Amino acid sequence: MLIIISSVIIAIMLFLCSFLGFKQGLKLGMQSAKGIEPITKSPIAIIKEIVKEHQETKLEKELAEQEKKYNEGVERMMHYTGGDED
Repeated sequence: MLIIISSVIIAIMLFLCSFLGFKQGLKLGMQSAKGIEPITKSPIAIIKEIVKEHQETKLEKELAEQEKKYNEGVERMMHYTGGDED
């Protein structure tokens, strides 16, 4: 009895896997016929790319702040007249 039940469960799982695979393949085929490119990157590669872009924008903001502070300091040095009025 246990063998029959497990066989039926495995058969149902195999049928569902093949059905869902066929459905997904048909969907991708229809999209490629319309000219839509399927996603060829893995989800991990996409997430790594997004994280890298975020880190780059964060670094650019930090560099812009540091450059602004540097430029203000240089301007103060160039306009220094020797007095105490800063």
